[in-house]
Amino acid sequence: MKKLFTLLFMCLFFVFTTHTVRAETQADDGVRVIDDARIITESDVATLQAEVEAFIKHHNMDLVIVTTNDAQGKTSEAYADDYYDYNGYGIGSDYSGALILVDMDNRMVYISTTGRMINYLSDERLDRILDHMTPKVSKAKYTDAFQIALTDIGTFVELGFDDGSNTFPEKVKEEVDPITTTLGGAATGGIIAFFRRRSLTKKYNPTIPGFNLASHYNAEYMPGEAETELIDTNTSSAYSPLPRATYRSSSATRSRSSAPRSTTHRSSSGRTHGGKGRGF
Repeated sequence: MKKLFTLLFMCLFFVFTTHTVRAETQADDGVRVIDDARIITESDVATLQAEVEAFIKHHNMDLVIVTTNDAQGKTSEAYADDYYDYNGYGIGSDYSGALILVDMDNRMVYISTTGRMINYLSDERLDRILDHMTPKVSKAKYTDAFQIALTDIGTFVELGFDDGSNTFPEKVKEEVDPITTTLGGAATGGIIAFFRRRSLTKKYNPTIPGFNLASHYNAEYMPGEAETELIDTNTSSAYSPLPRATYRSSSATRSRSSAPRSTTHRSSSGRTHGGKGRGF
């Protein structure tokens, strides 16, 4: 009886430890480009992995690229959120980061955001990234699409939180008073933007190769306008966010009545996510 109990205990211990190791391995092994759909060449996977690692090191936020042929009956949003949450991704107590998904099952491009990345990638900024990325996916230029997304995300993170950005849970976003939101967001965003930009102007000294790739856009560059040509003609394995000096913030031309927002929702794990998707 004692031997049977010992054997049972050992079996339970083995099952528990094996499950724990499997739960930790996916994120801990460092792999951040998971091409389950087999639509990217091995050499391009290696190139993207290097660029993602550089992004993570530079910004201290996680970034994952995933492709799939089987969304397991889920929407692209649910698949992306769950993949990020249940495979241990995210940096810090708020699991900051993003997952870029090309879902061949639902024919969707989806970007899921978590933690601080929710504020960096407002709904408007996500739309710009999707405007730029989706046409490449439609033409089966998947590596180009991911590189474009990486560059756009890096540029937006360098800029800081979208001026006056607010988070809105999906179910209540229409109940918020737009006048109160606009006035509060504009005042708070203006103060934060002033001190953030003043601080970054003093200390910003990009050293990553490729930072000056867009200098010929005469300080008028906005992600989504000219970057397709930039990526196609200047492919590099080094992560290269565009310099802040070459970007004219969309807030300069945005109507004062439309403060930027990040719409949020809860995933099956209970975590809060932002994100947007688009069909192709």
